Amino acid sequence: VVDTQHSVEEIGVDPGLKDTATLSDGVKIENARIFAIHEAKLGSFQRNHKRKQARKLAAKIRNIRRDFLHKKTLELVKKYQTFFVGNVSGKFLQATNGKSSQDASVGLFRSILSYKAIRHQGRVIEVSEFASTVTCSNCFEKSGPGGLNDLGMREWICGICLSCHDRDTNAAKNILRVGRDSLRSA
Repeated sequence: VVDTQHSVEEIGVDPGLKDTATLSDGVKIENARIFAIHEAKLGSFQRNHKRKQARKLAAKIRNIRRDFLHKKTLELVKKYQTFFVGNVSGKFLQATNGKSSQDASVGLFRSILSYKAIRHQGRVIEVSEFASTVTCSNCFEKSGPGGLNDLGMREWICGICLSCHDRDTNAAKNILRVGRDSLRSA
């Protein structure tokens, strides 16, 4: 156990594909896109039946991704004590988004964050992400863009209270609110 002084008590975390995670205070952990950087070279090795080089490069990609996630999660657990993380399924993302979900490593991010938080006297609580991106974090009305056609819309204005939202930050704020509510009711 590491003695850690957390500067912030609670934070909402929205894991995603575009960014590895978005926090409710507006901080975004950018997706490093390690696989995308090395994809062409890996494909070339695979097409030319260079199995040893392909395995070696795949291991390098995996290690770079893990190193990136370990460094980012360590920064987070030193600053925040309680993490309310959206419960998006890594397997579901993998099935529907393929390579980009592999690069985002949502499940790996969540598991590394969980054990590091415990090590630094924090905790990770999974929270339902249901309607978190379409619900206004100010007035709690479902007035945001929804459906597959609106996934590209990253910013939107609430039709009820006219507040402007970044899609992912708004979701993280809703995850934080739902997480706090679940702790109060427990």
